[in-house]
Amino acid sequence: MKKKKWLLSFLIISLFVAGCTDQGEPVKVTKSMNRVVSDYILTYNKDLSEQVDQQFEAHKIYGARKKDNGIIEVYLYYLYEEFKRDKETEVDGGSVLACVKLKKVDDNYKVVGFKEAEDGSKSTDSIKEMFPKEYAEQATDINNQQAITKVLQKRIDKQVAKWREQ
Repeated sequence: MKKKKWLLSFLIISLFVAGCTDQGEPVKVTKSMNRVVSDYILTYNKDLSEQVDQQFEAHKIYGARKKDNGIIEVYLYYLYEEFKRDKETEVDGGSVLACVKLKKVDDNYKVVGFKEAEDGSKSTDSIKEMFPKEYAEQATDINNQQAITKVLQKRIDKQVAKWREQ
């Protein structure tokens, strides 16, 4: 009887540990995956403000994991801004940590899920729930996030300058 209880306990614990440690297999994000992510972020935010002339985004990908079901989860931080041609500064925008879920369909990728981290006091907990541990640690490091924001802002500034020259 003791052997059966021990075996049953071992199986339950093993299943629980296996379920909790399924972080997925690391995946390299390709140019086509990156393009799909950018396009989705722009589309997702397009109605943030009314009557804007152009929208821009730049993002930092912390990493990506392929799950057993074939879905690729991309963990990232993005900066998004909207502009009107007659204004010098952005009309609206924001920066968010997010998880984009991609599925390969033929030779392309399709977004099948998107979740942004909560803001305020729930931010850190929601990031830890969404991101694997090593990416969550990077994403919640305020110094790292400030440095990344500066880099992303420079990318957007270049896009805006090019757009204004047209």
